[in-house]
Amino acid sequence: MSQSPTRIIAEKIVETGIDDAPAEAVHVAKDLVFDTVTCMLAGAADHGSRLVQEYAVTSGPGDVTIAGTDLTASTFMAAMCTGTAAAILDWDDNSWRVIGHPSGILVPAAFALGEELGASGRQVLEAYIIGHETIGEVSMGTGLSAPLFVNGRHNTGTFGIFGATAVAAKLLGLDVEQVQVAFGIAGSCSAALRCAFGTETIGLHSGQAAANGITSARLAARGFTAQTDVLERKYGFADVFLPGGGYDLSKTGESWANPWDLLDPVEGPGIKLFPGATTLFCAGECAMEIATRHDVKPDEIERVEWRHTAKMPMIMGAGHYGVPETTKQAGFSIPWSITNGLVDGHIGLASFEEESLKDPVKRALCAKVELSIHPDLETIPDQRQNVAGELVVHLKDGRRHEHMRRVPRTYPGGEPLTREQLVGKYREGAIRVLDEERMEALIPVLDTIETLPDISALTKMLCTDA
Repeated sequence: MSQSPTRIIAEKIVETGIDDAPAEAVHVAKDLVFDTVTCMLAGAADHGSRLVQEYAVTSGPGDVTIAGTDLTASTFMAAMCTGTAAAILDWDDNSWRVIGHPSGILVPAAFALGEELGASGRQVLEAYIIGHETIGEVSMGTGLSAPLFVNGRHNTGTFGIFGATAVAAKLLGLDVEQVQVAFGIAGSCSAALRCAFGTETIGLHSGQAAANGITSARLAARGFTAQTDVLERKYGFADVFLPGGGYDLSKTGESWANPWDLLDPVEGPGIKLFPGATTLFCAGECAMEIATRHDVKPDEIERVEWRHTAKMPMIMGAGHYGVPETTKQAGFSIPWSITNGLVDGHIGLASFEEESLKDPVKRALCAKVELSIHPDLETIPDQRQNVAGELVVHLKDGRRHEHMRRVPRTYPGGEPLTREQLVGKYREGAIRVLDEERMEALIPVLDTIETLPDISALTKMLCTDA
């Protein structure tokens, strides 16, 4: 190859700024940051997040906000805590390009380092946008995204660290050579496994990526050494993770801002309207639709079929659960999503909490859900329909109700996200840790993030004693 893929991406990171992004991309970025704050606050109250927070405060003092708490820590630990919280409920946004969840890494890294540096809201938003583009380029732009996922990597953590490194590089003002070194450090810290699905460790993947991305950039800025061609060299990132090949680094950089990752109509980001793996969404939405249209009662149901795409078993992998035993397993259970949609006519945070999990009516119905491949979904036109399927509810009196959905709402190809959905989700999540007055006061601040002279005007409001 004529030029180092690692250097190509490093140059893009240094040379691209918020002024290069179209207004629509900036608007989408602001919505995704808003949504990620929702996930950070809601997730801060989770059991796993609390454990990471306890660990952080015993690791030494610091002045950076741990969102959703009255605690502060070092920049590294604040990013780890907030990144873990953002992802631990599996409510953070999704990208088909990455086959993972970028913002739960990028926003915590940008907020933690931005608060320490006194960066403006515009600088933080710029760093987020460039970080998002970086994750997409290192994953799909190199052809590594799908093969690594199939081989068992959790792409969120595996590729996300490069995005967090780009965020930190922008905020610290690294030059091209320093970004290459930072990537060399990040590549040696990039690992996350899909076997963690259904456990609290899935949230830690994002927390570690956010924190280690900051570390990678800071060490590079201080003159630490690392290989400057980590993506392509022998025993480097691509070679070690896919030793048999199956990727093409020769096109690295061609898809950068072409289209912008945030605006990709097929593989761009999607906001989750309820928690859980993306595999749950079409199924849950079908269940809510049937419940609304037909007022089905649980005791009327004989059995339920979810007939999905041929790709679904690969996407679910070993991280799929039938009748869940824990709240984290519930977020990876298609039957549980369907059950809540049919019983409650609604799926939200409460659907994945202990009280719901112990409901005997739901557990009995969940056991009646069968999964199979739909004959008309053996092949699909593009990734937007990865989690498509048809729900068939068989009643004891012989009747049946059916509904098919090909794309989740608020994902590429689905219905556009509305302001009411964005703010409604925020209120559902933020009220777990903030009082109503603080919760409402944050909304206009989030709406005008790019105008803030200092991002701490926002991040300090995420602290419960501010």
